[in-house]
Amino acid sequence: MDEEKLIPRILDGDEAAFNELYTAYSLKAYRTALLITRNVQTAEDTVQETFVTCCRSLNKLKSYKAFPSYFYRVLTRTAWRLSSADRRTDQLDENSLASAAADMPKDYSELYEAIAALDTKLRTTVILFYFNDLPVRDIARITGVLEGTVKSRLHNARRKLSKILEKEDY
Repeated sequence: MDEEKLIPRILDGDEAAFNELYTAYSLKAYRTALLITRNVQTAEDTVQETFVTCCRSLNKLKSYKAFPSYFYRVLTRTAWRLSSADRRTDQLDENSLASAAADMPKDYSELYEAIAALDTKLRTTVILFYFNDLPVRDIARITGVLEGTVKSRLHNARRKLSKILEKEDY
């Protein structure tokens, strides 16, 4: 995705350019929001609010290359805010897992359940690192912590996930 060419077109009112951006980001954004919030409706609200917020402030970006990091920062913080204010957070059900794993192998449901069992900070870090392929530096900026904290959270999350998944094997 070439945000440097796409964003100026969006700013000029090109609806097709917006649709292209939406198509490129919406599935990962929904999956990320769903895994963070653990609620389908809250995840949908998060994605919608994130796109609105990001598109309203595109002209404020210093560099269009920074859009992915900016987008995930808005998405993550919106998901945190809506899920903490909402309190509808439920464990992911089968349908939610299926929609989150739309392009993943079918046997990932145990992994998603294990990730959902992590606390919000660990869960968010895992999702951004493994599901969105973001580097530690970007995750640090998105979550507002130091890179060492991100590395520590990844380590702790791996350890906890390993324990959770080992218990399920017996």
